[in-house]
Amino acid sequence: MIPRAALFAVPVTVLFALYGCAAAGPSLVGKWTGQVEVGGSKVPADIEVKADQTMTMEIETGGVRLQMISDCTIKGDKITMKVKDMKVVKLPKEQEDKKELIEAQLSKAKGEETTNAFKFEGEDKVTLISTGAPVTWTRVK
Repeated sequence: MIPRAALFAVPVTVLFALYGCAAAGPSLVGKWTGQVEVGGSKVPADIEVKADQTMTMEIETGGVRLQMISDCTIKGDKITMKVKDMKVVKLPKEQEDKKELIEAQLSKAKGEETTNAFKFEGEDKVTLISTGAPVTWTRVK
């Protein structure tokens, strides 16, 4: 006869095997603030990585606020982001007549894919390394 403790241990072991990442250490899932590299410059960003493997990022430069929605895949110490949509969230009044032109340019980014290595500096700080200088994200609490 199999002891009750052994019967309980098998499903628990299977659950940890399926969802072991949750117990393995810090997770990128959550809201972050930091920087991203755009055209060789570091730009402030608000980032949300969701458990459904999507990511929303908003950046603001020159009074223009843009939103990017991406699919994201995390494997080991690498995150790959594939742009699903980009749109203008905020535009200065003097540039409102250029919104369609700007969004047409943004639509060209759909499907673009980038992969960055990342390294946690504790639970609430992560550094991403891309082709340019490293950027740091801090978890929003």
